[in-house]
Amino acid sequence: MRNFKNLILIVIALFLVGCGSKGEKMSDDDFSKYEKQAQAAISLINERKTVEFIDLTEKSLGFKKEILEEAYKNLENYGKFVEFGKSKGIYEEEKDKGETYFTILQKVKYDKKDALFRVSFNKDNKIIGIFFK
Repeated sequence: MRNFKNLILIVIALFLVGCGSKGEKMSDDDFSKYEKQAQAAISLINERKTVEFIDLTEKSLGFKKEILEEAYKNLENYGKFVEFGKSKGIYEEEKDKGETYFTILQKVKYDKKDALFRVSFNKDNKIIGIFFK
């Protein structure tokens, strides 16, 4: 449980990109690209394909099997995957580093309750953060 809490703190820190930076709506081309990538990553999580998911992440962040297994346990409360819902794409900027991140907010319907995933990518198309509630 402690590892999961650490993951959540890392994810929250990543999403607090730049103090007060606001997200700008993504271009249609970027949205199409990153929406597909986010849905593919969420599908890997739904299918419990840990190694394949970790391959999509930024290596320096150290996503670990144990952390994902904790997330899988939490995801069990949502039930079985039904379908992807609406999604939205935004650019987020980390002002200190001048880096832009590509974030997809993806609604996902499960048979017990719905979830909202937030998946962020860096310029190298690697996942730098994923969170669901």
